[in-house]
Amino acid sequence: TVLYSFDSKRLASADEKGVVKIWEMPAGTLLRTINAHSEIVQSVSWAEDNKTIVTGSLDKFVKLWNSDTGENLMSMDAGSDIWGVDLTSSGDHILVGCADGSVAFLDSKGKVLARIEAMETPVTSIAASPDGTVMAAGSPRGAVAIIDVEARRVRFTLNGPGLPVWSLAFTPDGRHILSG
Repeated sequence: TVLYSFDSKRLASADEKGVVKIWEMPAGTLLRTINAHSEIVQSVSWAEDNKTIVTGSLDKFVKLWNSDTGENLMSMDAGSDIWGVDLTSSGDHILVGCADGSVAFLDSKGKVLARIEAMETPVTSIAASPDGTVMAAGSPRGAVAIIDVEARRVRFTLNGPGLPVWSLAFTPDGRHILSG
């Protein structure tokens, strides 16, 4: 997993050993190594402050980090392998896609605000819209659930050609979803 910060000055990379590295860009200088998880890190996401990152792992934990110091700000056992994490633009919600097909909505302290069944298969990817009102959750069977963040319910599901959805992204205007 690799993801640029919002200002493109940093890059977070995560590996199969549970390690997250923070890089200064464009020079590619390693700034920090964080021994984040005991299993593979499936997903990493930046907050808009360009300092805070959230990680999700097959060790079932969601963790929030200060990328400047490497300090763990929050750690929460989701009870299921985690395949995707994202933060809403306001930072009010941490969105967690789990192997059991559920999506958890957490606050920044790790408190579970809600948990919904998004699909019958694992949630393999997750993305919040730029305004934070909608999120998308992908599946290994090609479905993408569109979820209302405030109401915490699935609005509808898009069914693709049956190929796995490993990544999702909204366009900057939030009008379109890209899947891969």
